[in-house]
Amino acid sequence: MCGKVLINETVLDKLLEKALPEEYEVLVRNDSLITDEEEQYYLIIVGLLAKYIKICDDWLKSDEIRHLLDVLSVIDLDYDFFDEIERQFREEFKVDFNNAFLVLGSIYSIGKLRASNELNVDLIDFTTDSLALDIIKHHNYQLVTNLMNDLGKNLKDVLWNGIKDGLDVHEISAKLVEAGLSPVGKFTPETRAEMIVRTEYSRVLNTAKLQTYQNYGVKLVDIVTQHDSKVCNICIENEMNNPYTITEAMELIPSHTNCRCFFMPHLEEELFIDDFVDINEVIIDLTNY
Repeated sequence: MCGKVLINETVLDKLLEKALPEEYEVLVRNDSLITDEEEQYYLIIVGLLAKYIKICDDWLKSDEIRHLLDVLSVIDLDYDFFDEIERQFREEFKVDFNNAFLVLGSIYSIGKLRASNELNVDLIDFTTDSLALDIIKHHNYQLVTNLMNDLGKNLKDVLWNGIKDGLDVHEISAKLVEAGLSPVGKFTPETRAEMIVRTEYSRVLNTAKLQTYQNYGVKLVDIVTQHDSKVCNICIENEMNNPYTITEAMELIPSHTNCRCFFMPHLEEELFIDDFVDINEVIIDLTNY
């Protein structure tokens, strides 16, 4: 699903730390990502980071750009000069993020199946499911776009300063790789990718669960922590204050980046399935955090 990232071996080795010699197919496994879907999403995002660097490097080394640099003075250069880089990357981004949308859909299906099993009901597709998933897709698109925009600014700064300072192509190329490994804000691009994946897996899964509960008329839900030493005080307090209404619950998960909590139905009496209220069309939105 993730495809292949064709990229200079040095860039791939430094950015991803593992590569196959044949066409440098990305097979990185981040041990902190515990599901196939998390790993697939992670590879898509990190693959895009690598592609951005590759596009910049190819642009820098192209005959057309080399000729232009020979005839243009630095004062003639501005950021419009890099429009071709942006155009090429946006084409790659659109293709790869369609794969990301498929992964997000798979995660939503997992959450919906779990909730259906918890309620002992048939797996039915409601209109609200597609609407809730659309919110998730838009939110994730924006998160990854922000990451790529931040990296892109760093890469263009490297190109701009390298050309202005009269560095040769190979020196600038090395600085492009370094920019891909350097912090963008507080974290490196790869770390930000992992944070997005871990947090969004929880968000998508819990959106699907909460939407299913809502569709079948569940009134109250519980928040459940992982009950280990990594659970934070915020999540412990959330669990202690169970149960919550659906509306209240929408404000609580994820409580923070890398949140691992999940929803469970709070059923004090038998749920009568004939009473499910999809006609209310309440759309679950957990994108407040």
